[in-house]
Amino acid sequence: MKIATKIFLCTVLVLTLGFNMGSTIFVRNNFNYSIQLYKDKSQGEYYTQKYLMESEMITHMSQGVTINDRYIQSLANEMVNTGLWQGKFVEIHCDDRKIFSTIPHLDTGLLGNKDDDMVYTLLPWENKELLVTSSAINVEDITITFTQGMDITPLFVERDRQLVSMAMISVFIVSVSSVILFMLSKYLTRNIEKLAKATREMSNGHYDKQVLLKGNDEIVELSKDFNLMAVGIENNIKQLDDYAKSRDEFVINFSHELKTPMTSIIGYADILRRYEWQDEIQMEAVGYIFSEGKRLEQLSQKMLLLMSIGQTNLQLEKHRLSVLLSKSIKSVTPVLQEKNCTLIIHSDENIWVMCDAPLIQTLMINLICNSVKASWQGKEIIITATSGEGKIHISVEDFGRGILSTNMKHLTETFYMVDKSRKGKNTGVGLSICKQITQAHGTVLTIKSQIGQGTIVSFDLEEGTGA
Repeated sequence: MKIATKIFLCTVLVLTLGFNMGSTIFVRNNFNYSIQLYKDKSQGEYYTQKYLMESEMITHMSQGVTINDRYIQSLANEMVNTGLWQGKFVEIHCDDRKIFSTIPHLDTGLLGNKDDDMVYTLLPWENKELLVTSSAINVEDITITFTQGMDITPLFVERDRQLVSMAMISVFIVSVSSVILFMLSKYLTRNIEKLAKATREMSNGHYDKQVLLKGNDEIVELSKDFNLMAVGIENNIKQLDDYAKSRDEFVINFSHELKTPMTSIIGYADILRRYEWQDEIQMEAVGYIFSEGKRLEQLSQKMLLLMSIGQTNLQLEKHRLSVLLSKSIKSVTPVLQEKNCTLIIHSDENIWVMCDAPLIQTLMINLICNSVKASWQGKEIIITATSGEGKIHISVEDFGRGILSTNMKHLTETFYMVDKSRKGKNTGVGLSICKQITQAHGTVLTIKSQIGQGTIVSFDLEEGTGA
């Protein structure tokens, strides 16, 4: 059952019960008030009739008349004949005996004991309702109970008429209210319907679905949170898709990179196995096997490093930058000598940085090697380190070929290589490792390049205080 239907049914039920209970209480209170008015009226009439009867009896007693059953009957008939009790029910008991009644077959059973002992009761009789008042008259040790009844049937008829009227009014009001309540419940829950529809669409994969609701109630606030959740889910799924795509590309590229050296190794090994060659040819084949094997080793080491960087919580320590650069330069000296490149360093000996030393050395080695590969024979490579605002800015600049703007955004992708002609000597992993190292240190790798003028790669490290 929908919430709009529940709201509608519950409201109609409460409205029906509330109106019926309220109208019943109103009619009942009105009826009781009318009964009280009739009691007050009947009390005045009762006292008048009782006083007349009692006065007659006292007068006759003073004249020597004996008060007995016959006298009481005679007095009662006389008062009926004079019209004093016309339209009234009157009953008279002497002690516990009924002496007279205007309705012979009706007995109230009311007996008074004292003059001020007045008793009221409602007595049903032949589809009528009588309001009966009774009290005692004590004369010469005789207790006479005088009972008088008033027909108040119109009160009960009016009460029933009011109840029927209230029931009809209730049906009308509930019917009209039901239509209004149904429309209101639909209106109030329209936002919930929109939110439910968006949820169903999201469950079908439409994560870009937004719920646009107006107002400032709780449902509107919930829709805003829903939209934020949808955006978060969409972003997470996009990241997962990108991650899965990069993984697939990684596997494809890695498999492709392995294929070339493995094919060379297998081919040269097969040649050595099947034929007898001169020493010069054998040495050349062995050299190819060795170089391709080293390239496989280098590729596997870089891949392991690339995978481990993102899984390691770095413990940054204080290091002298000149020492880190010196160790890095020693590792790349053969590469520099191969192209007769000169490495120039502009850095203060007292610069300290907070970093993971082995990773920063790997970063510098990769950047210097990339600069050498992009440079012409005999060109300079400049390393500059400057301090400012608690940061150390480090840059590696070459004056080589430069990089096209269309290639810039792909430089840090795994296995991407600008110069396809040097594919046999490169793995295409270096800058990807550099990017991850800088990210692990809370900084970014910035690359600026112009064709024919060279490239500048830079990053920042947190400055450390020297000892």
